[in-house]
Amino acid sequence: MPETENTLPPVTDVSSAALHIEGLLDLSTDDARDDPAPVEDNESTEGGEPQEEDAAPDDMPASEDEDGSGEPEQPAIEAPKSWTAEEQAKFKELPPDLQQVVLRRESERDKAISQRMQTLAEERKTIESQVQNANAVQQQYANTLQHLLSLTLPELQQVESTNWQQLAQEDPAEYVRMSAVRDGLRQRVSFMQQQAQQAQQQQLVTFQQQFEARRADQYQQLIETVPDFADKEKAKSLVGDITNTMHGYGFTDDELGSVVDARMVRVMHRLAQLEKAEAARRSGLAKKGGAPAPKLMPANASPVREDNQNRKVAEQYNNLRKSGTARDAARLIENIL
Repeated sequence: MPETENTLPPVTDVSSAALHIEGLLDLSTDDARDDPAPVEDNESTEGGEPQEEDAAPDDMPASEDEDGSGEPEQPAIEAPKSWTAEEQAKFKELPPDLQQVVLRRESERDKAISQRMQTLAEERKTIESQVQNANAVQQQYANTLQHLLSLTLPELQQVESTNWQQLAQEDPAEYVRMSAVRDGLRQRVSFMQQQAQQAQQQQLVTFQQQFEARRADQYQQLIETVPDFADKEKAKSLVGDITNTMHGYGFTDDELGSVVDARMVRVMHRLAQLEKAEAARRSGLAKKGGAPAPKLMPANASPVREDNQNRKVAEQYNNLRKSGTARDAARLIENIL
């Protein structure tokens, strides 16, 4: 506040003192008018800190979405695709946090299974490579034994043809030497024949193991594409349909029993389904409109045409077994249909 000049007369008597007192009162009134009013501390908290003036009232929410739910709408969480409809319905009843946990565990499990399958595939490739190398070595060893036998057997036969009685009388020393040669050749031939037999047996065991491993692998591929083969009762019915159908095309039980390729089984299964559906359709037509009129064979038709057709189907089937290509499978189905 700026200082006020003192223009009053000096205090010398009562009148001058009254003037000074009146001036002081005027100054105190101006000061009170210029200074802002003190703020009352009615809104302070217990700790002495004032509350914020712009705080929202207690009865008003801090934030609220348009529909008034108080929190943003979350998108629906989809259940795993591999689950059944019943399981997916139960999944929708779970709280969102539990749904997230289930999805995370499912994802981790699928990832672990995928990694394990990849590891097993790599291990199987390594084992197959080692088995192939071992088979090659074993086959080479068997070939070497056969070659040695082919060289040793004529020599032994020549020695065996010696007139031993005459040789013993005429040259006893030569008789002793030739007897030793004969015994040595016999031992060599016996050893090689024994080794060749063991190698052959080992090859048969290896072939059987590979056949069983391939059949198990093909069976796994089959049930992945046609799950009904995993059920014993359904598989029995499917195999019966396939057997009856393929018998109609001239295939024997031994030929059908040697089929291991899952693709071939799927082709035969599809053919059996088509044959069964066609038989049901014909049966339905017969019940509706009576038995169809028998088809007359044209005059120029050959009586062995059906046998030729079956023979052609069997030939294409054998080609498909050898090649395993989709083209041969398509030709077989086209010829059958």
